[in-house]
Amino acid sequence: MDIKLEKLNLKHAKNLSICLNDKEVLKTLHDIQYPFTLNASKKHIQESMHNKDKYEFAIILENKLVGGIVLENPNSNKKIFEVGYYISRPYWGKGIATEALKILSKYAFNNLKLRKIWAGIISHNPASGRVLEKAGFKLEGRQEKHIFKNNRYYDELSYGLLRP
Repeated sequence: MDIKLEKLNLKHAKNLSICLNDKEVLKTLHDIQYPFTLNASKKHIQESMHNKDKYEFAIILENKLVGGIVLENPNSNKKIFEVGYYISRPYWGKGIATEALKILSKYAFNNLKLRKIWAGIISHNPASGRVLEKAGFKLEGRQEKHIFKNNRYYDELSYGLLRP
């Protein structure tokens, strides 16, 4: 499987909107709402491109955007960043997110000199936990009723990966 990451830009807008305009994909993402239109996609990309503490990439397989992965610094701590990712539904279960996480982790540790990468996932998404564990992340804890999504509270599971 030949996966590569490309810095997210406006050429990805149409395929990004197709990927994220899927209720099944969005039900485990914290901050993206349905419907995710082409205009929402363009706005999201433009905001991402101007955020100096955010590194957002398109996950490319066979010259097609099949998902996205983002590394961001939500707390202005320059050595610990949060990672998030999503995969278009037709590509679920193929190891793409795991491979993208491994590529991004190398980039984060080697190029950005980060000390740690962490991820918070919604508790009803065990597949994402398996992705993280396959990429070397360790479960660090659970925050009860920490995520509010679709008028309901969910626990958040925290995973971390330290620089080798």
